[in-house]
Amino acid sequence: MLSSELGMAAGALLGWPDAPAIAAVDFHRLNRAKAFIEKNLTSRDLTPDTIARVAHVSRSTLYRLFKSSGGVSHYILQRRLRLASELLGDAAEHRQIGELAFDLGFVSDAHFCRAFRQAFGAPPGAFRLGRS
Repeated sequence: MLSSELGMAAGALLGWPDAPAIAAVDFHRLNRAKAFIEKNLTSRDLTPDTIARVAHVSRSTLYRLFKSSGGVSHYILQRRLRLASELLGDAAEHRQIGELAFDLGFVSDAHFCRAFRQAFGAPPGAFRLGRS
């Protein structure tokens, strides 16, 4: 069931006449924010304030929209880590791990390595070594 359908069902059960419209608006706001994040995933200027401004929502609304994803910052971190794992598995990718981390918007290679190990259970170098 889509997010908007869940919102409509919940709204109907609770007797909220505007619930379908609210759910649809939130769905579009979330998609607009996610599209902006994807487009700017490597930018160091990718902050909740910037995303909220582009998505035309308040910061509190932005945080509410991303609550089920663990929050805005968590969502961005997970997307960056997923992209890093894809790049590290690409034989054409030759950047050093620290350089890759910096290019993906991480503040340090140590932060990147810790987050990567926590997310994937192995250091980034293992992903590079594992490619054929």
